[in-house]
Amino acid sequence: MTPVDADAGARGPQGVMPPMSDSQLTVAQRWSAGAIFKGAFAGAAAGLVGNLALFFGAGAAGVSLTGRFDPSAPPAALAVAPVVISSLVSAIPASLVALAIARFAKDPAKVFAIVAGVFALLSMGGPANLADAGGGLKLVLAVMHVFSGVGITLGILRSTK
Repeated sequence: MTPVDADAGARGPQGVMPPMSDSQLTVAQRWSAGAIFKGAFAGAAAGLVGNLALFFGAGAAGVSLTGRFDPSAPPAALAVAPVVISSLVSAIPASLVALAIARFAKDPAKVFAIVAGVFALLSMGGPANLADAGGGLKLVLAVMHVFSGVGITLGILRSTK
C-alpha cells in the first residue's frame, strides 16, 4: 500500500474523508478565533436581550435609573444606547482574553471560566460605587453585568466545546 492509499480504509465511497466529530477536534481547532468570536457575540446578543428586558422592565416598574455616570456632569437617566453598546462591545475583550488563554493553557475552558468569574465579581465595583444612584439602579446595573458576563462566557464555552 502506498502512502497515498494508507488512509483509504477511512475514506467513504467517493474517496472523501468523513467529517470529524467534535470529540476528534484538537483544542487549537475548537478554540479558534472564529469559534471564540462567534460564541462571544452570540452570548452578548443573549445578554443584550436580558439587559433590554431588565432596562424596560425596571423603568416600567418605576425604578429610578438616574445616576452620575460622568463625574463631571450632573446626574442623568440611563439611556438605552449605552446598554446596547456595553452589552455588545464587552464581547471583544472577552474574546481576546479567551484567545490568549487558549494559546497558553492546557485546559482553556477551565481557565477561561475562572478568569471570567473573577472579572464578573470585579465588575460589580462599577455599579456599587456609582455616585448619586439609588439602590434600584445599582441592582439593575449589577444584574446587567451578570447577564452580559454569563451570556458571553457561556457563548464562548459552548462554541469551543
